[in-house]
Amino acid sequence: MKRDASVIALAPRRAVAELQARSDDELMRLSSAGLLEAFSTLVRRHEGAVRGFCARLLGGGASGDDAAQDVFLEVWKSRTRYQSQGRFRSFLFAAARNRCFKELRSRPATPIVDDHQIVDASDHLETFLADERRQQLDQLISRLPPKLRDAIWLRYAADMQYDEIAYIVKRPVETVRSRVFHGLSRLRKSFGGSSEGQGR
Repeated sequence: MKRDASVIALAPRRAVAELQARSDDELMRLSSAGLLEAFSTLVRRHEGAVRGFCARLLGGGASGDDAAQDVFLEVWKSRTRYQSQGRFRSFLFAAARNRCFKELRSRPATPIVDDHQIVDASDHLETFLADERRQQLDQLISRLPPKLRDAIWLRYAADMQYDEIAYIVKRPVETVRSRVFHGLSRLRKSFGGSSEGQGR
């Protein structure tokens, strides 16, 4: 703890550089000891990914930004209870997922997209990741059953590994792999695309 206390006494530029070199778990430990700059470093490190993840789950707009702020506020409040196991990113995205699903459950049901609004069937999934078609893909993903939708969002929107997703959803890795595979299969059917391998 002596070394940790020395971070506070460093010149500001050097202190920031020292904090940026720390792992997420070390930063959470410093945050739980009351070092606000350590938590600010964590926020800067992950806010783009969390904001993007929340925006994709909630359909974009300001609700994604609001959700991301709520997530970091919740993490700050629970910082003293965080168990350092090298899984901060999984912990953070589990909090983001829970926050977004809480909001989605409180929303009124929205109508399903008409078939004529769905993009050309001959394109592959990768084509739909382009900006002009991302909204249509998001609509199709949102129509998947929740277990498949979660796996797809966490795998591709949050760019998480299978073991990280398994930790978040509290299921075995093989179950997560299966959910991603079946989710992609359903999306390909919706697009009428090929049955290429399941991706990464």
